[in-house]
Amino acid sequence: MDHVGSSYFREDLGRLTVCKRWFGFARTACFKDLQLSQKTLQRLLSSRDVEKSLLLAKDSLEILDLELK
Repeated sequence: MDHVGSSYFREDLGRLTVCKRWFGFARTACFKDLQLSQKTLQRLLSSRDVEKSLLLAKDSLEILDLELK
């Protein structure tokens, strides 16, 4: 999975859904490097599923890039 970066999955989220086993590996790669704009961060925090969304990234996140303008 070191050869497939998070940008690969951001280009097409359908790449996460090949199968259940693949999703576990793909999710780790997808959330390794997270980029959030101010608008995206606001939408995430106002979401009803904010805890669920953050749990997806919790164990994988290595780099968080915030664009706060």
